[in-house]
Amino acid sequence: MRNSLLSIGEAAKLKNVSIKALRYYEKIGVFNPAYVDPQSGYRYYSPAQLFDLDVILTCTELGIPLKRILDYRTNQGSLDLHKLLIEGAEIAEQNIQRSRQSLLQINSWLKECEQQTHFHNYPDFHTRTLQSSYYCSEAWDITRPFDIMLYLKTMSNLYQMVNDLDATPLYFQGLIIDTTQTPVLCQAYVTLDLYPNTLNIDLQHSETTITPTTIQEISYLPENTYTGFRIERNTLTDCITSALSYAEEHPGFFVVTEVWDEKLTTNTYVVELLQLNNH
Repeated sequence: MRNSLLSIGEAAKLKNVSIKALRYYEKIGVFNPAYVDPQSGYRYYSPAQLFDLDVILTCTELGIPLKRILDYRTNQGSLDLHKLLIEGAEIAEQNIQRSRQSLLQINSWLKECEQQTHFHNYPDFHTRTLQSSYYCSEAWDITRPFDIMLYLKTMSNLYQMVNDLDATPLYFQGLIIDTTQTPVLCQAYVTLDLYPNTLNIDLQHSETTITPTTIQEISYLPENTYTGFRIERNTLTDCITSALSYAEEHPGFFVVTEVWDEKLTTNTYVVELLQLNNH
């Protein structure tokens, strides 16, 4: 019988797994040897078991706990590979989605970091085009002194809102202000990517607005050209307070964005204040 079986060392080598791992799999009951020599205690595996081992290794790479694989044992002690592979496929799809979301965020951050590195050398106003975007928002009371703790809590709520919508938060976050309105309209916002678009949102909005044209909790900001400048202070509170004061004194539509700039010194904060051209 042993002539047709593989020793534990041979099985480990063929599948690039350690003998220690195979012994552990046996210990917890997810991968038992086909035969154990009663005198020597040597473990042997059948060639057919190598496919089971492939599935187990793939599932562990996907993050399925080893002990959970025991739930997929049939009454005969073999693996229900069909059920296990179905769950593995679902988890792989989830991992792909998470990786895609991470890549979207990273690329968004990299693009904005490059942009802000460029603007770092601008002493005065600069012009930039903001691409169309969707954003989650909450109303912000511009008449009260800026409260940093309330602002941070609001941002945390918005990120949770984005997650609840099964969307991906992107780089931009801050305030959107329209001082041409009476009373002045202001919202705290976080931009997002809508893939997968499970919300069936019409992508053809055409007007800039922060009035209630939201679909569920989502608003749309079309592509436009803005003129703006960076405000650098020792605290985020001072940055945003200065931005709000400027917006109140210069009627228009504004986007205030927190800036991450690798050239900033410690304890230095920057926001970018952008005013919509020809508003």
